[in-house]
Amino acid sequence: MTRNLLASLALALGSLVAFLGLLELFAARAESDLPEWLARRNPLSGTGIEVPDPDLFWRYRPNQDLIASYPVEGGLQAPPVRVRTNAFGLRDRDRTREKPPGVFRILSLGESTTFGDKLEMAENYSYRLEDLLNAGGALGRRVEVWNCGIPSYSTYQSLRWLELDGLGFQPDLVLFYHEINDFLPTFHRTGDGQALGLGRTDRELGAVRSRLGPLIRLLERSHFYRWLRIRVLIAASRALAPTAEGPTPTHGTAPGTPYDEVLQLRFPWRTLPRDAQKTTTWPATLPYMENENPLCRVPDPDRLALLGELIRILRAQKIDLVLIHPAYKPSRPHRCVLTELARKEAVPVVEMERILRETGLPKSQTFLDVYHPTALVHRLLADELARVVRPRIPASGDSASMTPPQP
Repeated sequence: MTRNLLASLALALGSLVAFLGLLELFAARAESDLPEWLARRNPLSGTGIEVPDPDLFWRYRPNQDLIASYPVEGGLQAPPVRVRTNAFGLRDRDRTREKPPGVFRILSLGESTTFGDKLEMAENYSYRLEDLLNAGGALGRRVEVWNCGIPSYSTYQSLRWLELDGLGFQPDLVLFYHEINDFLPTFHRTGDGQALGLGRTDRELGAVRSRLGPLIRLLERSHFYRWLRIRVLIAASRALAPTAEGPTPTHGTAPGTPYDEVLQLRFPWRTLPRDAQKTTTWPATLPYMENENPLCRVPDPDRLALLGELIRILRAQKIDLVLIHPAYKPSRPHRCVLTELARKEAVPVVEMERILRETGLPKSQTFLDVYHPTALVHRLLADELARVVRPRIPASGDSASMTPPQP
């Protein structure tokens, strides 16, 4: 009887394995991965610089030195740029973990613009800001501005990086630059073509990985699991997609695909009124932009909670904060959860849209592509940040014990 029972169990197990194998074979041939044109494109993703991380989803390897060639934009090939990471996996100058005596240390957190995509390291705003603050020794002390930006990082990831790594560097002030990656669909994370956390917000993915990390990572290697999650995501996106308007044009995507419904939810700026006069003056009142897409990486409720958590963590450590409200080629001046929370909590905000308007140039001349500003805009942003940050840097003494000036 025991022998027959074992034989039955072995047969059932073998049948199950065979059935799962057939499902995997079916899914592998039925496009279990997202099409390459839809997944996040980053020339660095195929270089080995990007490595998995159980808490941050991914991070960059330390001590890398490579040349990144960017895709064609507007019929022109973007010039290749050198990308070098230091001992902490940051595209920054070489630093020491221990803060030298008398140094005022600023951590500049953000996404690919902070990283300096398509620009040389010395052209990004964090690098320029350090040079500006140290020029002539006017402040009476040395200032370090660490470039902690990682391409495709969201508000969630930068906050978690600050908790895990950044606070250990003893910062006196934090710059925070995030918006577009929070709005992106949940498959716009890593550039390896895998459906990392497909259908889960960043906060949900972080919670699931903390509980079931090894199991989730195993499932995400399954063709059938990814195939099924992609179909569920597409069905949910179709139900939420606007029906009155056509698809929003998106960078690097092909029209008429089954993913149009997902991409229609990509840019909440499309709901804002357009500036018919196209003036360079700043509007007296700004419309409020609500991101109604619950299928994005950081929905508005999560964004508000994460920014609130950021403020609380830094204030508990007596670390100052300056928020940067980003701008992109399709964006327009607006209020949002970031600006409203900053106003309520008296946190200074640098408006990139205002900086762009003051140039008097069209956005076609101030952006390298849909997302990334030119070196000119980085320089202007560094100038404005220097104006805001200088009064917040004490001339001498222990800066962490001082109360930051009110904006």
